[in-house]
Amino acid sequence: MNFVGIDLHKKTISVCVVDQARNVLGRKRFDCKDTATILAYFRELGLVRAVIEATASYMWLVQLLEPIAE
Repeated sequence: MNFVGIDLHKKTISVCVVDQARNVLGRKRFDCKDTATILAYFRELGLVRAVIEATASYMWLVQLLEPIAE
C-alpha cells in the first residue's frame, strides 16, 4: 500500500505519494477549484492511505475524496 501526504493551501494542494519504504513515487500540485482533476488523480492511485495537513479548511477535500475511499 502507498501513502499520500496532502498539503492544503488556500488556492492549491500539494500531494506527495510514497511507498512503504518511504520512496517518493510522485509529487503533484492541483488548483483547489479543479476538483474533477483531483478526484481523477486519486482514483488512479487506487488503494492508499492519505493524511491531510491540519487546517481549518479541509472538509471540502474530505467530502470530495470520501466517496472513493474503501
